[in-house]
Amino acid sequence: MDNKPLGIHVVGGMLGELLITFSCMMEYMHNSPAHETISFKSSDIESFLTDVLTEEFAENICVLRLKENLRDKLVGEKNFEEQVQEAVAILSNPEIHASYGLRFLI
Repeated sequence: MDNKPLGIHVVGGMLGELLITFSCMMEYMHNSPAHETISFKSSDIESFLTDVLTEEFAENICVLRLKENLRDKLVGEKNFEEQVQEAVAILSNPEIHASYGLRFLI
């Protein structure tokens, strides 16, 4: 393996595994009185994902299989932030996803 770190190996898709992990953490914190005060901000999750995903991963480790081309669904000339918000709204709809596992988790 060319002395590279082993990294993360998942079955069923990287995004699905991350959703399950965050759901379990949230459920654990909500059900454990000792951890009620712990909270995660979006910046905390972004930092976590940056740390996790900066390792050398195989190409296409994190793939969304969509029924339609996302670029075709984004309308009009918008700045990057507006495009991101529109893409998030579109990707939050399970019907656009071709993968049953991710569609089920959303």
